[in-house]
Parts: sequence; structure tokens; C-alpha cells
Amino acid sequence: MFQAFRERLGPGLLFAAMAVGLSHLVQSTRAGANYGMTLWWLVLFVSIIKYPAFRYGSMYAAATGQTLIDSYERQGRYAVMAYALALSVDAFVGVPAMALVTAGLCKFVFSIALGDQGMVALLLCGGALLLISGQYRLFESVAKVLVVAFSIFTVIAAAIALSRLDFAAATLSAPITYDRAGLLFIIAVAGVMPSSVTASVFQSVWMSAKSETLGRPVTPRDAAFDINFAYIVTIFLAMCFLGMGTILMFNQGIEVASGATGFAAQLVAMFTQVFGNWANIIISISAIAVISSSMLTLLDGCPRTGARIVTTLRNRTAAATPTELNRLYIFLVVIQVIGSFAMILLFLKSFKAFIDLATSIAFIAAPLIAYLNHRAMAAKEVPVEQRPTGLLRMWSVFGIVSLAMFAIAYIWFSVIA
Repeated sequence: MFQAFRERLGPGLLFAAMAVGLSHLVQSTRAGANYGMTLWWLVLFVSIIKYPAFRYGSMYAAATGQTLIDSYERQGRYAVMAYALALSVDAFVGVPAMALVTAGLCKFVFSIALGDQGMVALLLCGGALLLISGQYRLFESVAKVLVVAFSIFTVIAAAIALSRLDFAAATLSAPITYDRAGLLFIIAVAGVMPSSVTASVFQSVWMSAKSETLGRPVTPRDAAFDINFAYIVTIFLAMCFLGMGTILMFNQGIEVASGATGFAAQLVAMFTQVFGNWANIIISISAIAVISSSMLTLLDGCPRTGARIVTTLRNRTAAATPTELNRLYIFLVVIQVIGSFAMILLFLKSFKAFIDLATSIAFIAAPLIAYLNHRAMAAKEVPVEQRPTGLLRMWSVFGIVSLAMFAIAYIWFSVIA
């Protein structure tokens, strides 16, 4: 029974691995530390409106045996090019942001006397070597174990912290100022909550890779179970980190550190406040493992999806062979590592500013990708019985409109206002 349950999980847990990193460990914790539980509604609302876009990534792959990139190509080259532009942001801004957080944790835990740039370079190169040598099967197995282990630690820590809280004396919320700075922080949190919408395409690509690994197509039922289970877990964990940031930082008047290493120290300190010093090394290594898993997930997803985009744009009549896709994947992994390190060298001035940049601009392309996914599920290649109807379709339309409003707000407050 357990074996059957485990086999039904795969791309969904890769999604969870990516989400737990930047959006949960960093942005949910920062939201709690800065404003307490004030932004709980934002975490829940944004996760809800993005759900159809992620669900469609899994549904489309299971229903057609293809990826969303194939659907975008049918909708027009503009769709493929627009997604490629959005993907480049994840590849060259999101990846270095995650690497920076990982670097801070590693430097703090192991007392490594190395600059942020040097540590990021080591992590990116090591991650690239792991992916190139191990590919999907090893990567998926590692991610499953790391996400499950740290999720258990997080839930237990949040429950213990809540049980010890003196509600009568505690301060659990603060009014947020709806000025330019306050609204940009809201958008930064929402941008990757529970993850960037570009990852919906990763779902379809990972689902395709899982089918190749299993030697058979993933059934629509298993695909739905996979993403639904992972999505519920990510929302719950986001609330746990928001709560821990509120109880263990905001309630104690602790300000979020401005540097990657300083923030890493605060992150580990939250858990040791709950479990005690004996758990320091366990929590530290677990945190490194999870944020590394998040980095690896994005480091794998961007070139894997990029390889599909390149072969699609070639306008070839024959589909690319697995060997061709693998060679292109390796090439794009290397390009991504070089580009990510260049971004750190050229634009890293403030840890918090770089993280907010990486998470905010994810919203610009979100409504377009959600719209393309909506159209994909109504296409003729999707069997009629597997097309979304009723509530899910209306939910999708509401999400697209809401995401468009967030994107307009970001552009207004960051560029115009």
C-alpha cells in the first residue's frame, strides 16, 4: 500500500520541493516576521487563484501525453516566445536567488569563510554536476525524501511554538501600510506563493519524464492526486512558516537580517528555540537539504523545459529524440549556471532587494501563462471527458483576472508611481 502511494507521487513533490524554498522558507517567514499573521489572507488567496494553472499542467500531460509547450506551439509562436521570456527570469533570477539563500545557510552552519559569490559558484556547479550525472530518477528520489523530512520538522516546530504561546500577552499582527513599499512587499510575497506560475509547465514536463521512467503513461487520476496532495501540503507549510515567523520573530521584536548569512542564522534559531540546541545540527542540515532541493528543482526544470522550447521553435516535422533532448538539456544547464553566477556578480547589492526582485517579477507573466493553460485544456487534442468544466473553469477565469490585476499593480508601483 505504501509503495503504491509513493509511486503516485512524483512531479507534485518536485513542485513542493521548489515551493518550500524561496516562497516558504524566505518569503513566508519574512511576512510573519514583518507583519505577524496580517498577511495570512494573501498566502491563502494567491495560492487558491493559482491552483487551476498548476492543475492544468498535470492534467494536460496526463490527458495528451504531451507537454504544455506543445500546446503553446499550437496556439502560436508568440505563446512559446512569451513563455520562453518568462522562463529566462526563473532561470537567471530565481535560480541565483535560491542559490544565495542556500549559500547563506551553508556558510552559517559550517562556518565557511567564503564570500557569497564564491559559495554560490560552488553550489551551482555542484548542482549542475548532480543533475547531469543523475538525471530525473535520482533527482526525484532525493527530493521526495528531503521534502518529507523537513515538512515533518516544520509542522512539529509550528505546533510546539503555538502550544507555548501566551495569547494574552502576545502580539500577533500589525497593520500593513498600503504605500508603495508596503504594496511592493505584498506583491513580492504573492509572486511565488506557493510558487511561480511558470512552474505549471514544469509539471507537464516532469509528468512526461515520470511516464518515461515508469514505462507507461501516468493516468489522469494519479496526476490529479499528485498535484492536489502536493498543493495542499505547500499551502499548509506556508501557513506554518508564516506562523513561526510571527511567533518566534515578530512577537519577540526580532527584525529580519539584511544579509543571506544573517537570515540563515535567524532561520535556524527559530527551530532551535522550539527544539533546543540539541537539534541545531539536525535542523541546520535539513534546512540546507530542502533549500538545496528547491534550487535543484528549478535548476532542473528550467533547462528541461527550455530544451522542449528550443526543439519546438525549430519547426521540425519530426519530434526530437531523447538523446537530442538530453544533449540540449546539458547544454542549457551549463548556460544557466554561467548566467546565474553572472547575475550574482553584477546585480547583488542587497539580499532582501534581490529576493524581492526575483519573487515580484514572477507576477508579470503569471496571467498570460494561466490564460495559455486555460486554452490548452479546451483544445481538441484533450479528450472531451478530461476537459475541465463548471467550477474549475470559472475558478480558472477568476484566477486569470486576479493575476492580471496583481501584474498591473506591480508595473504601476515599480515603474510608473
